[in-house]
Amino acid sequence: MSYLVPLGITSMLDAPIRAGGVIAGVICHEHVGPMRHWEVDEQNFAASVADLLSLALETGERKKAEAELRRSEEYYRALIENGLDVVTLIDAGGIVRYESPAVERVLGYKTDELLGQRGRVIFHPDEMELADHVLAQFLQNPNKPVSAEFRMRHKNGSWRTMQMTGKNLLDNPAVGGIVVSLRDVTENRNAEQLLEEYRHNLENKVLDRTRALNEKNQALQQALQQLQATQQELILQSKMASLGSLVAGVAHEVNNPIGAVNSAADVSTRCIDRLLKLVESSRNLDELKGSETFRQLVEMLKENHRITVTAGNRIAKIVRSLKNFARLDEAEFQKADLHEGLDSTLTLVHHELRNRAVVVKDYGNLPLVYCSPNQLNQVFMNLFINASQAIDGKGEIRIRTRFDDSKVCIQIADTGKGILPQHLPRIFDPGFTTKGTGIGTGLGLSICYNIIQKHKGSITVESEPGKGTEFTITLALQPEGG
Repeated sequence: MSYLVPLGITSMLDAPIRAGGVIAGVICHEHVGPMRHWEVDEQNFAASVADLLSLALETGERKKAEAELRRSEEYYRALIENGLDVVTLIDAGGIVRYESPAVERVLGYKTDELLGQRGRVIFHPDEMELADHVLAQFLQNPNKPVSAEFRMRHKNGSWRTMQMTGKNLLDNPAVGGIVVSLRDVTENRNAEQLLEEYRHNLENKVLDRTRALNEKNQALQQALQQLQATQQELILQSKMASLGSLVAGVAHEVNNPIGAVNSAADVSTRCIDRLLKLVESSRNLDELKGSETFRQLVEMLKENHRITVTAGNRIAKIVRSLKNFARLDEAEFQKADLHEGLDSTLTLVHHELRNRAVVVKDYGNLPLVYCSPNQLNQVFMNLFINASQAIDGKGEIRIRTRFDDSKVCIQIADTGKGILPQHLPRIFDPGFTTKGTGIGTGLGLSICYNIIQKHKGSITVESEPGKGTEFTITLALQPEGG
């Protein structure tokens, strides 16, 4: 109070102003001059003024609180009365004490129509036991939320599915009851039931469809197995037909030199007989050497020897080519010389080509290729025979090989009649043939395609009707995974 002395204040009379049980201010009476003693009346007056101010402050606060309470009540009443859910208040016996206006919109009853009755009067008969159980839960667990779902009778007689959530507030003086919120979920449950029916129907349809698909799949598997078996038979027939043609060709090729050997042997036999007679009739060796007949017989024997050697070499070449073509005593996949395979195959199909086509070779410098020589030789043979059969009269078959960028390229072209454009997309399809009914199985090019695919390579075709066809085979030196 250091300010009192400068102001000349010598005595004070203070009275506190209270509001809500706490000091809100002070009324101060200050005296300047000689110190004075405050009389009891003065003290009472100051206290009375302070009490009046305190009362005024508390009245203002109370009115403010009451106004706030009214606003709060109006707010929550508006929420309840305009809410979509029904708010119900029941007592400990389940008697309805309050229904929000939503009850008329949801269940068709006036707000006072169910008052004084037990709420279970509108419950479905099958759910009375559940209603008693829920009420017991409310009573046993104060202030704990309880939820359930009931069917309740609408005033029009229909049944509505209501989702209930409530809490026991009997001990709350401001409420004094069990507050229950009811939400109509009939449409939701109907939709869920409909969805469940749809799901069930869909599952049945899926099961039926799956069953039908399984049956069809089994039928397709059986058909596929039959088709594969038939295809294997056709492939075997095709291979047997190729083998028959190959054997016939080899037999023909071998028959010619064997015929020459037989003829030479016959001539040699007759020459030897004549020589023996000539030796017997000659008086001495000089007479024998000077005989013209002797010289002629010796020359004939030399010629027969040359014929026999040539024929033997020809047969040996055919045998080597046949062995190289088949390679039965070697590993299926190995590094092989493709030129050797091409030449061996040409030797074996020589009988197919010699009266139809001139073979022109344009071999590049090829490295050894990891492959199945036996299978590639089969591809070469099919392409050579097809080329020969495509040529009317005399023609040409060109073989060109190249190595570029780790790839080996073999091109086999002919000057035959060519393939129609509409047939090119199907040329490698099993069973497809352009040779006409009864000529071939239509599997030759399909087998070629599968063999090249097995080698991770490619085979393509270009053709122009009237000018010829060219097949291009591309192989890697070492196929992936090989």
